[in-house]
Order: sequence, then C-alpha cells, then structure tokens
Amino acid sequence: MPYFERAMWADATADLASRALFRPVPEAIDAEAAFRAAYRATAGAEPLPDAAARTRARLWAAYLALIMAVEAVPRSYSGDWFAEHDAKVRRWLVETVAALG
Repeated sequence: MPYFERAMWADATADLASRALFRPVPEAIDAEAAFRAAYRATAGAEPLPDAAARTRARLWAAYLALIMAVEAVPRSYSGDWFAEHDAKVRRWLVETVAALG
C-alpha cells in the first residue's frame, strides 16, 4: 500500500501549492495553459475561479512552506543541499505571506 505523507481531504486549492512549488501559486497556475485546460476537463471548473480561491491557494502555499521549514529539525536534514533548500523554502514563505497583503 502506498504511503502518502501529506495526503488529506481538503480544499481543492491545497493541491495547487505543490503544483507551484517555490513559485507564486496563482501566477504559476495562470501560466500553465495546458494544466488549466486539463483541470477544467477533469473537474469541470477553473482551478482558481475567483479572488477567494486565489487567497486560499496562497494560504495553502504558506502552510506547505511552514511544514517544509519546520520538518528540517525533527528529520535532521543536513548535507550540502540543505542550506540552499532551506533558503529557498524560507524565501517562498516570505514571498507568499507578503502576497497575501
């Protein structure tokens, strides 16, 4: 049986945070015409139909960035890759929160 660490039943905009990892969520999704077309064909709706959905997507991105920043301690992340990764996660968090206004 597969193990999905962060699988959950939630707002559909939560999935878009991972799709736009390290990028502004609404802008990243808006730039992917093929993804939006596939989403519409599958879900029968736009992925980010209004301002409220765009805000929720940003909040989910902040949530994911916080998880990624915090998990480094209990998981004892280390190595040459970690400093750059951690800086990237924290920069994404700051930019995402700033975009919320």
